[in-house]
Amino acid sequence: MSVDEMADPPLTTIRQPVYDVGRLLAKKLIRRIDNINATVVNELIEPDLIIRKSIKNNK
Repeated sequence: MSVDEMADPPLTTIRQPVYDVGRLLAKKLIRRIDNINATVVNELIEPDLIIRKSIKNNK
């Protein structure tokens, strides 16, 4: 159980896709090693919003 889940109320958090980020960075590094002149492209990997009870219910 993580700290955000132990809080009362459980805290809303952002989950970073660490595996996906690492995988993408490894591919970019290999491409750059193979071709030093390769174009650098910025890419966004969306995080996941984990909504828990710390969000006020607007209903």
